[in-house]
Amino acid sequence: MNGNHSQLQFSFEDYIAENIDIVNGRLIFDADSDSGIETSFGKGKKLQPFKKKVPGTDMTSLSLYQARGSTQILKALKSANFKTDQDVKQFLNRSAVYGSRILRAKDVDIIVSPKSSSDLVKEFAKEIERRTYYDFYIDAFQKTVDISKVEIDRDDPRITDDIIASMEKILTRSKRKGFLSVKQFAPSHRKFIKNLFEIIDESLYRKVVDKNVAIIDDVMTTGTTAKQIHDILKAHGANEVTTLTLFKATS
Repeated sequence: MNGNHSQLQFSFEDYIAENIDIVNGRLIFDADSDSGIETSFGKGKKLQPFKKKVPGTDMTSLSLYQARGSTQILKALKSANFKTDQDVKQFLNRSAVYGSRILRAKDVDIIVSPKSSSDLVKEFAKEIERRTYYDFYIDAFQKTVDISKVEIDRDDPRITDDIIASMEKILTRSKRKGFLSVKQFAPSHRKFIKNLFEIIDESLYRKVVDKNVAIIDDVMTTGTTAKQIHDILKAHGANEVTTLTLFKATS
């Protein structure tokens, strides 16, 4: 990285070059400067998004961008003023054009998104909603309020006694303090968490029966959030579940 100025380059169409800079923590779209953080847009290989199999599910996550330094980009996006920042609005607009194309190919019926402390996912979903005719349920899922409901998936054949013991310590401590974050668990252990998310509007249960559902989120890392929501949707009769994210994190 070059201090607080770093560039990310990607191609949206074969004939349109796009650049992103992060300058003093702010995202600058269509900038023209030297590279710092490298990223690539999902249309780079045969117009396909970046894919990741979500552990413990039959679901594949589709991401528009892959970037080293995606944390820095997301920080800039999440702190932006979505009403006035024209660079961010342009970024989300272009991302939604491609995201909508991906969803049409998946024959989606319903789109849902998890509730977040940032409006980034909501704004991205709104941009897609403007371009499609799906049923949208934005902020449809939230982290479980009652920590006592969160459990360890002891039936998973991949789990070991050592992992269970480690996770039990974290859960016990979290329940005593009244606060639980998925980041408290080792990334390789997060797939064994159950009931971390819950649905906000229970009327959605009957609407997802036999439907193809897409989950929209900001970044795909370990897939914990996607798996939790996938399991809830599948348990209530959803047909196929897909995840669409802005970024696929890389190491």
